Amino acid sequence: MIVSGDANPASAGAYVLLALFRDGTQVSAIVQAEQSSNYNVPYCIEVVDTPSAGTYTYTLKTTSGGNGTFNFGEAAGPTITAIELASALGPTGSTGRTGATGQAGSSGTGYTGATGQVGSSGTGFTGATGPTGATGSTGAASTVTGPTGSIGSSRTTGSWTLATGANTVSFTVPINGTYSLWVNGNIPNGIVTYTATVVVTNTNVPVVGSSYGWYYSAGGALVLTAIPTQIIGTVNGISTATVSTTTANVFTFGITNNSVTSQVVNYGYISL
Repeated sequence: MIVSGDANPASAGAYVLLALFRDGTQVSAIVQAEQSSNYNVPYCIEVVDTPSAGTYTYTLKTTSGGNGTFNFGEAAGPTITAIELASALGPTGSTGRTGATGQAGSSGTGYTGATGQVGSSGTGFTGATGPTGATGSTGAASTVTGPTGSIGSSRTTGSWTLATGANTVSFTVPINGTYSLWVNGNIPNGIVTYTATVVVTNTNVPVVGSSYGWYYSAGGALVLTAIPTQIIGTVNGISTATVSTTTANVFTFGITNNSVTSQVVNYGYISL
């Protein structure tokens, strides 16, 4: 399915998100049209759709997240083109006549030769079993205990299912520990990611460490709107800062889902 046309913003700063739908279900990626006022913005959306046999209605629609007023088709309206990639199977032709059967060839099996004589057995006598040697003495038991191996890192993972629109989500780590934290969401036209290394002591004092957050603003399907605020610290510096909290071991995030369906974002931490 291919749909193309032009979108004309009625005001500066206006933008619109477009997608192709089959019977109300989105089947294509989102295309964003954005320009200054009264500029025609060409667009083209193409998708290979493989529904079962039947009758369907394909529609170009706007999705959530646009801004301002748009005029579609200054010279002519949007055009939708359907191309069948595999044609239908035609009828089977009639079966031709069977040809005549050829003559059978002569048998090619020769005579069987005579069986040779059986040779004599070549196994010799079994020798006598030698005597069993004496049993050696048992060594003294060791009293030295080997060293205990180190404890491996503890890894915890989980996920959030985000409804469309704004979401506030969080996860909790045990107190009195050092952790590597992460959040990772990756969908068509939407990426959010977060990483932090922190030391958690009590629930009512700051968390010492560093953190970084990023999202793919050009796509806009997932937007990271807030990251944890209880993390403090400067490289090679001493801090006496305080925070007003009783849940310093709870890490809270704001994520907006601008897609048309629920989306899954993963999170986790490793005890260092």
